[in-house]
Amino acid sequence: MVPDGKWETRWGAVAEGKNAADPKGPTATGVSVSQKSKKAAIQLALQECKRGGGKDCEIRIYYYNQCVALADPTAAARNSGATLSSIVRAETLSQASTMARQRCEAGGQQREVIYSACSLSEFKSFR
Repeated sequence: MVPDGKWETRWGAVAEGKNAADPKGPTATGVSVSQKSKKAAIQLALQECKRGGGKDCEIRIYYYNQCVALADPTAAARNSGATLSSIVRAETLSQASTMARQRCEAGGQQREVIYSACSLSEFKSFR
């Protein structure tokens, strides 16, 4: 039997940086989804972070053939001083979202998922 195609890996990344206009304001974020290489995913996420006003943008996470979720403090949690976000990769979007919220809530702070996406492998036909 001759193969009729192959599964190709797809990459994604999330970058964050200080808000150049307001260093104490919300973090600037850049993302990439379904890129053909790790390098392309990282470069695009960093570009998007800078384009969004980010300064000193850094990759928070990269992933392949998976999903990712980013949870930030709720408004009430921010008002009480919470600033750290949680980012998690997992097999499914539901798992990533649940894990991102739970990671922060374990520390006693409420979070809401502000970004989630999947970069899943794609089948490419030889025909």
